[in-house]
Amino acid sequence: NSKPAYEFYGYAFYLVSFLAMGLWLLWAFSTESFSNKIGFTYYPKRYWAIALPDYIVICILFGVVIFLCYNFIHTPSFDSLNTIAGNNK
Repeated sequence: NSKPAYEFYGYAFYLVSFLAMGLWLLWAFSTESFSNKIGFTYYPKRYWAIALPDYIVICILFGVVIFLCYNFIHTPSFDSLNTIAGNNK
């Protein structure tokens, strides 16, 4: 089989996500002198270590609320004939 199995993609994503999490934690909790010592001199403000995950969670929750509102708006009322289902001919 010339195509790699999807398990390899999942495992690679698993490893990359742990590497990214480790780098994020290193950036978030290290001091400025330590970051400069290892050669990491250009980095965003520490504010973004907390703000970015918060923004992501808020966007996901907002998306869920929008999805629910969309479904409520497009649901037919109880007295509508569109709520009747079945193959009654």
